[in-house]
Amino acid sequence: MKLADQSRQSAITLAIVSAVTSIVTAMFIFAYVLPVYYGVDPIGWGGKFGIASTRTQGTVAETHKSQQPSQTAAQTINESNASALAAVPQPDDPLAVRRDAVELVIPPKQSLDYRLAMERDYDLDYTWTANGKSVYAELRGEPGDGKAPSKTFAKLTSATGKGFFIIPFNGQFGWHWQNKSDQPVTIRLHTKGTYQVVGQIGVTAPG
Repeated sequence: MKLADQSRQSAITLAIVSAVTSIVTAMFIFAYVLPVYYGVDPIGWGGKFGIASTRTQGTVAETHKSQQPSQTAAQTINESNASALAAVPQPDDPLAVRRDAVELVIPPKQSLDYRLAMERDYDLDYTWTANGKSVYAELRGEPGDGKAPSKTFAKLTSATGKGFFIIPFNGQFGWHWQNKSDQPVTIRLHTKGTYQVVGQIGVTAPG
């Protein structure tokens, strides 16, 4: 009988210990594990003891971290687009390297001027032809400050002209052609350099 009583008492004790352990474990899960690790607070103890917000804050921080690369990538793309747009020469950019071709008609017994706006130390590569007819031509420069007189850099009488010119000062540079014949002359001008086109400056009788 004593052995049976002891066995029964041990079984009851084990059952009580197991029940208490299960209750404590359940309370631990509901009071701490769920609020802290899953953001779930079924019995309200997490909020009461100030532990329910731990997981929430971690989630928000992780959300910000996950969004940050996207924002950085978008910013990089925008900067790349801006850099790419800045690299494309704009029509009115005074420092844009460009290449142009133009035809100019000089009436009989008339003269014509054509100008480019340029800055000091930039270069100009040019060729022109006068459809097989000789004309008088000058390469001229006019300082932009208006304080110095215009300057003639080259003179010739020919049906063609070409050269490579380093700009000595800021201002307008170009050509003065005189058609002394009785027929119109078509000038075909090709230019390459860093400049802005001013264009044709009138048609007048040669002086």
